[in-house]
Amino acid sequence: MCGASSVMKRSAYGNILEISSFAGKILLESGAEIYRVEQTVRYLCSAYGLDHCECFATPTAIMISVIGKSGEVHSVVRRITKRSVNLRKVELINDFSRKIGKESTSFDDIKERLVQIDQFPSYPLPFMVLTAAVGTAAFTIVFGGGILDFLWGLLSGAMIHLLVTWLSAHGPDSFFTNIAGGGACALLGWLFTMTGLGGDWWIVTISALMLLVPGMLMTNALRDLAAGDFLSGLSRGAEAFCIAVALAGGAAFVFFVVLYLGGRIS
Repeated sequence: MCGASSVMKRSAYGNILEISSFAGKILLESGAEIYRVEQTVRYLCSAYGLDHCECFATPTAIMISVIGKSGEVHSVVRRITKRSVNLRKVELINDFSRKIGKESTSFDDIKERLVQIDQFPSYPLPFMVLTAAVGTAAFTIVFGGGILDFLWGLLSGAMIHLLVTWLSAHGPDSFFTNIAGGGACALLGWLFTMTGLGGDWWIVTISALMLLVPGMLMTNALRDLAAGDFLSGLSRGAEAFCIAVALAGGAAFVFFVVLYLGGRIS
């Protein structure tokens, strides 16, 4: 009986760690701040009576350790291999973690709910293409463009989003995707100028680049640094810097090729 009780305790701790680490993994993969991930894990552990919970999260891993009522230590580590931005998932996990302590739900039901959140569909591709097109066109106005810049911005934004989406699914890595995206932005801006429809190539080029600039990543990096999560802040800051370098490198390469082939950039 004593052995069976011990097995049951270990099973319960394992379930709690699995649930809390899975929720933290979804948050990290969806672009949540480090403090939010660690806070959510503590909420979930506390809901099951585990008050002695330590969570250490970085953009690439999450480590959780809890102390049972008998003093035994249980821990789990999860690697984070992909990262994106999905604030809807962050919202769902946030709401889920606050309600779980108020509801009597089995571990299996909770796991099923987390799987549903993890597989929550993103917006349809046509809608994302439309928003990218409108966003790029809006930036042309911000940068002083006219109606023709606006119309070309619509086309450029749609094409850039389709290209980046395809490369993200089939490309070798994100660094190459950002280089290709930066080059495509510069090429579309240059073609716009060469058609004689527009004046300054940089209006469309920079407007299209704004789609790929890692604004949220940099914001989270500063937020983590301000909260004292220096490892995460520096890591995310370095990632944002690498993305910016890739975008600039892709655009510079296109302009270099254009000039080398005798093209004109005005």
